[in-house]
Amino acid sequence: MPFDAILIVGLYIACELIANITAGKPVALPGGITVPAAVFIYALTFTLIDLVNDRLGKQGARYVVYAAFLSNLLLAAYTQFAMWLPPAPFYGEKGHVSALYCTSGKQECLAAALIKPEAVIEIVETTIGNRTKPAHRQGLL
Repeated sequence: MPFDAILIVGLYIACELIANITAGKPVALPGGITVPAAVFIYALTFTLIDLVNDRLGKQGARYVVYAAFLSNLLLAAYTQFAMWLPPAPFYGEKGHVSALYCTSGKQECLAAALIKPEAVIEIVETTIGNRTKPAHRQGLL
């Protein structure tokens, strides 16, 4: 696999993980709009998966989406495990994992609400993106 493809795959999976970690923090935008902090980096995943699709094809892009899905499940499971472990005595009142992913206290909901739809969206996007590529390259779209 070429270096650029490996780099794009790594960035895609990293962005997916970062989006799920930061999804629990709402941020205020001008005009009174509130969005999850994840929205900014999650938008980048669509460009990255398109680049993966260009380099590895539809099936390769699907494998990358599956790998990101499994990475997110591992993140959710390990975060639960880390929260279950007793904190060190010097850690004080911060007995929880301090990642933004854990601030809501509903990690299972985040995993179910974010990870599954992400995988479905990305699979659909790779399929649609793959079908429109020839038309786009011919200047039809």
